[in-house]
Amino acid sequence: MYFKTALIFWMLLFAVWLLIGIVGKKKLKKACERLPVWVTIIVIELASLYWQTPVPILLLIAGAGLIATVETQAISGLLTHPLYLCANFLIFAIAFAAPEVGASLIILSIATMIISRGHPSHQRFIFPVLFVPVAAMTSAEVFYPSISLEQIVVTLMLVHLADIAAGFSGKLGGTRPFPTLSPNKTTSGFLGSLVGALLLGLIFSTIDKSLQNITFYAFVCAVALLSILGDLTASYIKRRVGKKDFSQLLGPHGGVADRLDSCLLVLSFLWLIPHFYPDLRIIT
Repeated sequence: MYFKTALIFWMLLFAVWLLIGIVGKKKLKKACERLPVWVTIIVIELASLYWQTPVPILLLIAGAGLIATVETQAISGLLTHPLYLCANFLIFAIAFAAPEVGASLIILSIATMIISRGHPSHQRFIFPVLFVPVAAMTSAEVFYPSISLEQIVVTLMLVHLADIAAGFSGKLGGTRPFPTLSPNKTTSGFLGSLVGALLLGLIFSTIDKSLQNITFYAFVCAVALLSILGDLTASYIKRRVGKKDFSQLLGPHGGVADRLDSCLLVLSFLWLIPHFYPDLRIIT
């Protein structure tokens, strides 16, 4: 059921994407340039659902986490620092052994960065290690599964749509509520992200009647809000170091960290649920 839903979802999204691209040649060219990355993500998501194993998608996220670590530490000038290399291995080992600790580290680090209004130590020393727990948590999930495949894929699809909806609706204008974090983000983009995720949540709950409950809708809203916060945090860090993207590895997508930033808090939230609420199964 989830495989068919995901397939239809991506087909419709591509149809809309190409339709918008046809309106202007520049937009179509830009859409085609972004195509390889999206196709890779979609194929891996569908493969996981088709063969009913989370391993392909978990390995994709783990690999992306490691590459994102290299990108963020490179722009901070810490990539080859001996102490940082040791810190990377230590954090990976801790988060692999106890994913809830890795998830808590990400959430607490971003929370303190927001409270301190982006103290220079965060952009130089703390943020560059936050992708290490992502790689460790997803690697641990391969060997010690605690989250259902469906919940992982649905969560990622919610993040994808929230991100895409924010990109389209953000161009409609509106006030800019985060001028210091990310001056280009608008209220229309914020609301579009939330509405996009809720619409996808309604589609899933219509297909799967067991999802028609307040817990699932609260989860959808939480995913949308956390994805926005993760994106805002990364945008702020990039502004402070004078970079538009973390790297140019993925061409028009920027770097891997630019694709993974909106998943930072979402994945942490996802991995904390089974630790604090072991009997809670949002999507089974």
